[in-house]
Amino acid sequence: MSTLAHQLIPSLSSIDSDSRIKKRNNSANGISKLITTVSKLTIGFCLYVYHKKISIWVKIITVIMTFSSLSAGIIYWNKTGGWEHYGADISESVRTVIGADNMDVAEKYIFKYKDKYNRLVYLLSSEEEILVRQTDDFSGKQFKTKGITKPINFKSILIPEKPNEGQWIQKPGGYWYTFLRPDVKRPYAEVYFYWFGRKDFHLNIMCGTGEPARGPGRISFEKMPDLAAAFSGGFRYQHGGYGLVQEGKVYANPILTPRSKIFGNDIGTIYMSDDSVWVAPHVPDPAPRWHSMRQNLTLLVRDGKPELANLKWGWTVAGSVYTRRSAVGVDQSGNIIYALGDNLSGQTLAIALATGGVWNAIHLDMNPGNVHFGAFAWDKEEKKPVVIDKFNYYPGCYLNTSGRDFFYVTRKKSK
Repeated sequence: MSTLAHQLIPSLSSIDSDSRIKKRNNSANGISKLITTVSKLTIGFCLYVYHKKISIWVKIITVIMTFSSLSAGIIYWNKTGGWEHYGADISESVRTVIGADNMDVAEKYIFKYKDKYNRLVYLLSSEEEILVRQTDDFSGKQFKTKGITKPINFKSILIPEKPNEGQWIQKPGGYWYTFLRPDVKRPYAEVYFYWFGRKDFHLNIMCGTGEPARGPGRISFEKMPDLAAAFSGGFRYQHGGYGLVQEGKVYANPILTPRSKIFGNDIGTIYMSDDSVWVAPHVPDPAPRWHSMRQNLTLLVRDGKPELANLKWGWTVAGSVYTRRSAVGVDQSGNIIYALGDNLSGQTLAIALATGGVWNAIHLDMNPGNVHFGAFAWDKEEKKPVVIDKFNYYPGCYLNTSGRDFFYVTRKKSK
């Protein structure tokens, strides 16, 4: 990894080295702190009123006011996105209070029993027999994607297949969409694919205002008319210390050495230049001079094959935990593919990506409240982007200032 990095940019330290900012050890941002503070004040106030020797009418009025405030809060919560908007901040607040190790254990058991519940509900409600299609290879080499200008349909893993499963459909925004079920024990688990052709779209990274370091956190207005889509980025800095470089500016120092003792593999890294996107170790020849990059975990797919031996996708949460996950990668032609879904392990996500023609891919953010996708079109009259497609999207997501890093796709201007 270090050889590749120095080959493409001779000295990473030469890129705005003076602008590097000390990363935040406490990942809870302003919203999570506010939620924690309000919760403590509310509980404290209720206990104070309960024990205080005051008139019963004062207590009744206090209860009414408290419930009215809670009702208003619930309305505001739902209107502004609810758990999808604030879930990650609440989780980090709890993590800060009970400790990272305890939170990891709690998440492991929550996801474990949630998975058991989902499987039980499915078994009780479905009488359809689901089988695995007889094939020896779901490694992505069942078809070639080199030189293609539009995605190639692929066979489903499970049979009977669902309508349009593995069949690419072009959306009004110009990108393509399909889905795939990768897990015979969880036929309800679906991976959703979004394919952006390299000739028409460009991938960008945006550092958040707090994660993985202090950055802009907002797409410039000049780029808004060309905005095609946006989706979640990598982990918080404290969960791995992964690097981020945005348009030549280092916000989080890239990891340049393999972490073989932890993962048995190099750090998964996606690079962006003016005309190309690639995931190491696959590098275009000749290698373009890249200006942006993001690291996260290790590769999910390498040279068309899922990295099934890797059991640590998700940092301390083992790769066998079934939850919401996301990934970004490229096919052999360098076209961009983003994928996400619920009830997935690292392994089933990797299998789905390889089956769908992804050549190299990295794991992105995971868990409910952390994974979002939105596609946009420009409203010429209102002069603002409008949402035309979404997954776990809340109002203003990626259009307003974001505390977390994220990727966004822009349409290339015709020459």
